[in-house]
Parts: sequence; C-alpha cells; structure tokens
Amino acid sequence: MLHVFDRELEYLGIMPTWLSMTWQELYQEPGKFSVTAVDTPENIRFLRHGNILWLNGKNTAMRIEYVKYAEKTIAANGFTTLSLLGQRVVIQPRNITNAEQGMYSIAAQNLRGLPDIELAAPAGYTEEFHTEVSGNLTDELTRICAETQLGVRMEFDHHRRKHIFRVYKGADRTWGNPDGNNSAVFSEEFMNLNHLEVVDDTSLFANVAYYDVTFLNSITGEKDVIKAGASVGAAEGLDRYEIYVDSDDRTKAQDELNKRLHIVTFKADVNPAEFRVRYDLGDRVTCKSARYGMTVETRIMAATETSENNKTVLTLSLGHPEYDIIKEMKLHG
Repeated sequence: MLHVFDRELEYLGIMPTWLSMTWQELYQEPGKFSVTAVDTPENIRFLRHGNILWLNGKNTAMRIEYVKYAEKTIAANGFTTLSLLGQRVVIQPRNITNAEQGMYSIAAQNLRGLPDIELAAPAGYTEEFHTEVSGNLTDELTRICAETQLGVRMEFDHHRRKHIFRVYKGADRTWGNPDGNNSAVFSEEFMNLNHLEVVDDTSLFANVAYYDVTFLNSITGEKDVIKAGASVGAAEGLDRYEIYVDSDDRTKAQDELNKRLHIVTFKADVNPAEFRVRYDLGDRVTCKSARYGMTVETRIMAATETSENNKTVLTLSLGHPEYDIIKEMKLHG
C-alpha cells in the first residue's frame, strides 16, 4: 500500500491505485521515483509538491518534487528524503578523518531548522577520508561514500513520523566470503538472472591525476606554479591511465579520479522475494557469466522496482552505474 503524508508528516491516507510506478533506491545517494495516476480528486490531493510517499516494507520514503497534470492523468516524481539534506550546504569547510563520524558530524552541524530529522547511532566503522569537505551537504556525503564504500540513507519511521539519517555498510555476501555470511551468487547458469545486460567500460577511466603545485617564490615574493608538479594515484605501464587536473588542489584531483572509474556493471531482473531476505542494497555479491567469461565481486548499488498492470519487476544494478551522456559531457566539457 502507498501511504501519503504532507510535508509536516501529517497522515493523509492510502493511495489505492496507480497506472505505473518506479521506485529506485541507491546505495550512496538519493534514490528516485515516478508515479502516474488518473487525476481523481483524491489523487490530486495526494500527488502534490512536497508530500511524502511511503510503501509498506520500505526503509525509505519519497518526496514529491515535480507534478504534471495532462490528459486526465497526473505524473509525479521526486527523490528519497535523503534529498532533504541537499537543501543545506556545509558552511564551514571541514577536514575529517573517520568517514562515518565525519558524515554524522557535518549532517548534525548543518541541519539549520530542517524538521523531523534524527541521526542514527554510529556503528563504529573505521573507513577513513582525508580530503576537505565543503559545499552541498548531500553531494559531500555522496563524495565521501564513493571513496570509502560506505552507504547513506534517510530511513522513514512512520510510527514516530521521523526521518532517520543513517550511515551503513552492506554485508559481504561474495562466494566464500571471510565473514561467514551466506553468499549471493548471480549467474545465468544459476537461473537467477533475467534480461542480463553486462557493461565493461574503460572509455573514461583514469587512475593517476596530475595537479599543479603552487609555492611562494623566495626571490620575487610572488606565487609561482609548477604545472603538473604532483600526482595522486599509482599504476605502471599499460595499466597506468593519466589525466591532468587544472588545479593546485589535491582534493579536486582525487575527486576527478573518483569520477573516472572502470565501469563493470551487471544489470538484470531478479526475484523480488529474495531481496532484503538473502541480500540487500549495498551488499557485496558475486556475479558470473560463463557466456562472456566474466566473474565480478561487486556491490548492489541500485534497486529499482517497476509496477504496471499489477505486475512488479525488480531490477538490480550490480557495480558502478554506467556514465550517461550528461555525465560524459561534464567530464569532457
């Protein structure tokens, strides 16, 4: 059932039917949704900008940020309520060491009146992060997660009407994992993948970034620049892919490398009944394709449920998402 709350989290009721809906949750950034419904008076009341939607059994809720009325239908879309933090910026640049503690700290210090948000108790993760944090709060959380492999989400406590910000880490469910967890292996040969799509992309890959070094000239007293005077990352020979970042900021050089990954993605339809039972968003799993001669240990980075005509399909994206044309244009622009 799809429950609807207003922006102050007052309960409005249950939206019984819709024409189609897509509900996507992501491991390291806000997920998104879209829903199309007939424009009945009840649906017009429910599908309004700022309202909160929550499906039974979900950890997260969605906030409506776009509504379109046309042809006797309503189309609404938006993001998980983690996007609430995107309304704030980190106003005092911070250097953090422990990634989990740092994310909780910058969230707590920059809420500035955002209502009904609580912070979960830290789990004690030890991942470290060593670059300065400043800018849009949600973007910075995503950046920290990309470097440390931690995840973030805003859980919805519908009983208490609270948004709970949580830093978490998926379990290791790879084949023969050292933690002793039950493994999750996805393979066409195991008959647990349908409509398999495999992407192996190094077109934008880089693993070494050169950046400028700025120093004070002791003779002239002016700042001088050594172009490409330092670098981050390491690799040799044919395995070394270099880029130059026009900056004297090591953080920016590292951020650029974080965008330029070797993309290996398994995308397929899977059995919805096993999700959140045998494996969950953020878990590390094993993907195998005998046909393409590939075995990859990677994370479940996205889970997308699409419902239409009373049928629900769950699609998992295993590994880093593909670069879309907009990201590619930004990288080259």
